[in-house]
Amino acid sequence: LPICAALLFLMGVGPALPWRRASKEVVRKQLLPPAIGAVVAAIAAIGIGAREVYAVLAFAFAAFAMVSNVREYVTGVRARMQIRNEDALTALGRLVGANRRRYGGYIAHLGVVAVALAIAASSTFRSEHEATIKKGETMPAGPFQVKLLEVYGREEPQRSRIAAAVAILKDGKEIGRLDPAMNFYPTSQQPIPTPSVRSRPWGDIYVNLMAFKQDGSNATIKVIIEPLVPWIWFGGFIICLGAIVSMLPARRRSPAWMSAPAIPDGRTMPKMPSGAGIVTTNTLEGAD
Repeated sequence: LPICAALLFLMGVGPALPWRRASKEVVRKQLLPPAIGAVVAAIAAIGIGAREVYAVLAFAFAAFAMVSNVREYVTGVRARMQIRNEDALTALGRLVGANRRRYGGYIAHLGVVAVALAIAASSTFRSEHEATIKKGETMPAGPFQVKLLEVYGREEPQRSRIAAAVAILKDGKEIGRLDPAMNFYPTSQQPIPTPSVRSRPWGDIYVNLMAFKQDGSNATIKVIIEPLVPWIWFGGFIICLGAIVSMLPARRRSPAWMSAPAIPDGRTMPKMPSGAGIVTTNTLEGAD
């Protein structure tokens, strides 16, 4: 979490400030909106139960970096819409196309923000619940209830498998079923547990079979809830997308004099002095 907080802060400050020098007025103008977002996020994090200092800072700086990076897109799109009378989607596409490395980097920043948020949420709001329940009984697990349906066994060619069929309930309604198991191998003296996972965008539920009674009348179930874990993977895909955008070849443009109409009557173009009035494509790159 300390590394996440520091990285997020730098990713927010970097895009906001101009290169080398900035006046106090520019610094205030550029950093005020991200700072407001950071304060709001910190208050929200504390409101939903975050108490560790670095966790609160991670949430705050995630908002700081997100506002700072998204603002770069909003500013550029608005400028193109006003100057070139483009619609928002066209302006966004041409804005990114004019400077793929810069805006691809901003996309990657948003992916890192998603990963950092997922790490902060999954570590801060992680909860564990364990209980021994009888067949047909339920145990509380945060906002959910876990009901033991049955304990059953199955012989397979390479192992013996004992599993518990459990139902995940929310507000009394079943939202899914899992079957954590213990696997017994002839070459191993200890059973190998196999947890069952229910993964959704809001987070993961892990259910483990810790122990069971031989007649299947009860079982010890352990439930682990980790919010936003899938966003670690989702953030990784966003980072890859940003890298791909950055690596795409830049759009090449020809100087205006090269696109002039041909000279009639078979006459040739007069020879231009070296470097006279020629604007290179490097200068045009990102000029929009």
